[in-house]
Amino acid sequence: MSELYLKPFQDYVKQLCIEHVAVLHDDATNVAFIRVQTAEDLGSLRNTAAGTFIIIDSFIGRAKGAFEENRLREEIGILFLKRAATAAGDPFGVIETAQEDALELLLDFYARMKQDLDDDDCGPLKGLDATQMTFDLVDGPVQEYHYGWLLTIPLDVKMPAYDGDKWNRT
Repeated sequence: MSELYLKPFQDYVKQLCIEHVAVLHDDATNVAFIRVQTAEDLGSLRNTAAGTFIIIDSFIGRAKGAFEENRLREEIGILFLKRAATAAGDPFGVIETAQEDALELLLDFYARMKQDLDDDDCGPLKGLDATQMTFDLVDGPVQEYHYGWLLTIPLDVKMPAYDGDKWNRT
C-alpha cells in the first residue's frame, strides 16, 4: 500500500474544521466540510451559520523521480470558500472581504498543518513538502456567493510494492 490514503487525510482536515473557531463544523447544524466524491454538495449546504466551506476538491497522483526510486507525488486540493455578504452597497468590496477572509483561513490551516507535521511526522501529513504547497485565487464565485482560494498540498510517498499473490499465473 502507499503511505497515504485519501480518507485519513480527509478525516484530518475535517477535524481541523471542527476545531477552527471560524469554521466550527459539527455534522448537524453547521456543516462546513465537504469530502471529495460524496453525495454532499455546496448547493445543499447554503445555510451554514458561518458561510464558510472547506472542500476537498481534488486528489491527483503521479510517479516521481526515477522509476527505481518507487516514489509517488500525491496532490490534494482544498477549497477555502467564504460567502460574500449580499446586502446592497459595494459589491466588489464584499467580494474582496470574502476572499481576504478565505485567505486568512487558508493560512491558518497551512500553519496548523506545518505545526502538526513538526509535532508528528508520521501522521496524515507524512511526506508533506511544505515548500511546494501552492494557493490560487478561485476564479469567480462558487455557487452564487462564495469566493476563496484553492490550496494544493503535495505529499511524496512510497509507491506500493508489487505483490505476486494478487495476480493469477497461467
